[in-house]
Amino acid sequence: TSALLSLLEGGLIDCAVAVGSDAEWRPVAKIVRTPEDALSCSKSKYSRCPVFPVLAEACRSGHRLAFVGLPCQIRGLRFLQDRFPGGVFRRVKLAVGLFCSEAFRYEFFRDIVGPELGVPLKNVKKFDVKGKRIICFTPDGVREIPVEMARQYRADACGFCRDFSARYADISVGSAGSHDGRSSVIIRSLNGMGAFEAVRSGLDVS
Repeated sequence: TSALLSLLEGGLIDCAVAVGSDAEWRPVAKIVRTPEDALSCSKSKYSRCPVFPVLAEACRSGHRLAFVGLPCQIRGLRFLQDRFPGGVFRRVKLAVGLFCSEAFRYEFFRDIVGPELGVPLKNVKKFDVKGKRIICFTPDGVREIPVEMARQYRADACGFCRDFSARYADISVGSAGSHDGRSSVIIRSLNGMGAFEAVRSGLDVS
């Protein structure tokens, strides 16, 4: 989120595509054009949604885009860029991948989390996964659910994926290996290094 804010405010990208959520924590792909848009896409969703229709729409309206996605989505982007080098997805200049060990279908949150905790999803401030626990932050405190309760809702492809750290991204980001409130950042390309240095220095390196 901090990187998107810096890139947008510095004019280094025209827009970005990231995933936010509705009031019930259903993930929704969004075109990010303002700081307010970027902030609305913060916090982990632990669920997936279609992103490429929205990314294609954004690519048609801008020439310098960033895309924030899960490892499987970043890999899909690279396939499209390689397969159709003259297509609209060439306009994605920076791919930011999020660490991901697995994603759950939204039905888990709708059918299990809400009823199990007795808390409407709209009242949950954020989710976190720590070891074998899914932690829900609510106005009344912290509630926990065993991860095992979510296993049957795991997205099928997650059983085959071995790309935890989004190795096809320009920059990979995640909380694994970091202190609370901080993120680990892996720079994977010269393009990623340029963007990272631009964020740190505020200089346009395009």
